[in-house]
Amino acid sequence: MQTIYAVLVMLLIFTNTVFTQSTHSLHKQLYGSSQTVSKNVETFRDFQSPSLKNPKELNGVVFGYLPYWEIDNPTLRYDLLTHIALFDFEADSLGKISLPPSFPTSWNSVISQARLNGVKLIMCVTNFDASQINYIISNSQSKTTIKNSIVNLIKQYDLDGVNIDFEGLATADRGTPINTFMTELTTFVHTEVPGSEVSFAAPVINWSGWNLTGLANSCDYLFIMGYDFYGSWSDVAGPSAPLIGDTYNISYALSSNNNYGPLVSSMPEKLILGLPFYGNKWQTKSLTPNDSVVKYSSSLFYRDAYPQSQQYGKLWSSKYSVPYFTYTSSGKYYQAWFDDSLSLGMKFNLAKEKKLRGVGMWALNYDKGYNHLWQIIENRFVLSNEQSEVADANSRNKNLAVASYYGKEETVLKMQSFKDQSATLQLFSITGELLFQQNYEISLGETVVLSLNQKVLSSAVVIYAVTTPTGFITGKCLIVK
Repeated sequence: MQTIYAVLVMLLIFTNTVFTQSTHSLHKQLYGSSQTVSKNVETFRDFQSPSLKNPKELNGVVFGYLPYWEIDNPTLRYDLLTHIALFDFEADSLGKISLPPSFPTSWNSVISQARLNGVKLIMCVTNFDASQINYIISNSQSKTTIKNSIVNLIKQYDLDGVNIDFEGLATADRGTPINTFMTELTTFVHTEVPGSEVSFAAPVINWSGWNLTGLANSCDYLFIMGYDFYGSWSDVAGPSAPLIGDTYNISYALSSNNNYGPLVSSMPEKLILGLPFYGNKWQTKSLTPNDSVVKYSSSLFYRDAYPQSQQYGKLWSSKYSVPYFTYTSSGKYYQAWFDDSLSLGMKFNLAKEKKLRGVGMWALNYDKGYNHLWQIIENRFVLSNEQSEVADANSRNKNLAVASYYGKEETVLKMQSFKDQSATLQLFSITGELLFQQNYEISLGETVVLSLNQKVLSSAVVIYAVTTPTGFITGKCLIVK
């Protein structure tokens, strides 16, 4: 009886964490068959083409997956990327690999621009079926076939390596079997194509069976899929990639002994923290955050989530350090959670503090038409820490100037507008807790002066974020009381 009770308890605990289908697999199913997704055409004018820049200036790896359904004229900052994973080269149970649709013809522009900017091109080999994966990694002929296929394709298309994205593995295959397969593959690829890279798309949480240290040792590095904490399977709404909050979150994944804690301590250069350029939307029983799900609505790419958050009013969850928005339509309640420049910036900071190899994203072009997420990458991975703070405070919104200073025993924040516009001011603690939020309508030439001492209860280092329809500005200031 006690055993049955324990099993029931564990089932309840993992209601929101046992993933029935990964985002990579789900997005391929939803968008890959037609190769078309919603395009927010009206925002394309906001994207500015970058000048060429040597990627070696980046102070960390920036690894992005580019799915084939996003290959139609993607707006990418090649100067802010070190790796593009071409998604996907699908493997069958016999180890035979299919090319992405229209490859390489439709990919020629991306390939040439990547080469011009020194960005490495990685073939992403996928399989999302447990029984097929088992056969690939256990059958000697299938292993020989897939290894030869990978090497032949790397040589044929002058690629820089391979990323293995096998998801949904049976628990029995998650330890020694997959680690042995990856060790053999890495040795073979390195021998046949010296200088090439071999990596694995790894789960953010070790739910059971994984030997993550052994997996990291079996290849050059791991791409941690730092998302899917909530999704289409969830009974309550919540963020795909919470920095904090609940039992399981990004901070927990990088610190706990059963997950990546030992690797962060011993081999941080083996880890890339992958983060979402998308969110999720649900119909819920009310507008209360984390309320019960009535029905899953859809994935929500940043290019759609951002304008909707401006329409309905972007909110901030101090519980998770992630934004969300809610609305009512035809008497039904909806809430959507997604990552923006502020929440991603906090997770980028964590990756840098842990001295990880770098960061990555699923998926490139999901932010098409907006500079916001590229700007925070540039500020975190191109500029020095000192330059980054100046850039955060001064260079990310040409229509607004923000400055803070300490005078007359109080900290003052000034916002000066160069056009008629709305602006949202948010104040955060260094742990991500929302301390204050207010919306403003600022006229051309108007300057808003605020005493931050009146907004915060005690002395603290505060992060401010000012968001307008055309961009955002963040910075840090000290409040002394």
